[in-house]
Amino acid sequence: MHSRAAQLISTTLLRVEARLAQQALGMDQVPSMPVAQIVEVSPAEPIELEEAPQPETMPFDSFEDEPTPTRLLPPLAARIEAMAARGWTPQMAAHDLRLHPKRIRQIARDYNITFSFHR
Repeated sequence: MHSRAAQLISTTLLRVEARLAQQALGMDQVPSMPVAQIVEVSPAEPIELEEAPQPETMPFDSFEDEPTPTRLLPPLAARIEAMAARGWTPQMAAHDLRLHPKRIRQIARDYNITFSFHR
């Protein structure tokens, strides 16, 4: 080993040992951590809630003007119907749903779903 390298290594080791000794001595002078004080808290009192105003009831005759509810489709048919409404082709829907296009067209036929574009 070169003499200069040996000298640098020894001085570095001496500095590191001196710093470790200072840190070890300094640890005795650090004040101890304060102990956490536990404070007793009284339980919360329940709050009286005001009653919400009741909505006005409508006469039974006013419900006649509402539209009839739409038919409920199985989840797959509903997705196919949404895709058809967005202008997708059966092939695009089949690719997205990982089904064969023929199966998509069969489901569309069963639930009266019309695609704007075909094959």
